[in-house]
Amino acid sequence: MVSDQSSINQLSRKRRRWLWFLPIILFALFLYGVITLWPLVKYYFPTTFHKSVDSTLGRNIDPEKEIIRVDLKGYIANIPENYFWRKYQFSGRWWKASQEREKIDALTIVVLLPELLPWHKDLAGEFEKPDADTLSVSMSVEKTPDWPFIYFRNVRKRLELVPGSDAAPGLLHFRDTITDDDVFLEFDEPRQKMIKVICARRDKGFNSCWNMASNYQDHYNLSYRYPRRFIKEWRAIDSNIKQLFDTFPITNK
Repeated sequence: MVSDQSSINQLSRKRRRWLWFLPIILFALFLYGVITLWPLVKYYFPTTFHKSVDSTLGRNIDPEKEIIRVDLKGYIANIPENYFWRKYQFSGRWWKASQEREKIDALTIVVLLPELLPWHKDLAGEFEKPDADTLSVSMSVEKTPDWPFIYFRNVRKRLELVPGSDAAPGLLHFRDTITDDDVFLEFDEPRQKMIKVICARRDKGFNSCWNMASNYQDHYNLSYRYPRRFIKEWRAIDSNIKQLFDTFPITNK
């Protein structure tokens, strides 16, 4: 009987010991959830967490005057901070730019079509619309210049030509029989530096086109996403983007 009572007491003490750890475990789980989900909430609901340039976190910081200094594998440029709206959308604030030049492997800027305007406080509402006319451009070193040959070898056989289409003047219009996406190619044979644009079909609930390959200065690749309604202007968009990137490099390195 005494032995049974002792066993019960030991079990009770063990339970009480675990009860002390329970709040710590619950707090740790809560903290992990906040750290994990908070950036995603701010990213997908930017309007809810929008903070203007005059807010507490971004007070006295003018993103048009802050200069981001980059060295992208020889592309040495000074870019005003208001071109980096995606970072602002993610963090909810502008930040003080470093005076040091950062060595990077890629960069992404966001502008408003059709004039390719960067973020400005007078345009903040336009940038935050769910169906905003924004163009997101990523630049990186061209790593696979022979991609057209790989693409045609692996994918061309499943593409069906859409005859008589003028959706993107100057590009051949195909339908991917597996993904059901619209694919626009500059040529019906593999050639280096050719243009490839993929647009999700409207009936799939998406409304964007992704130019996955545009050669820039023979050494870099530009990939960018924009609303499908601008697909007819693909040539002007491609040319204007490259002209914009021509304005950023500095001569005094």
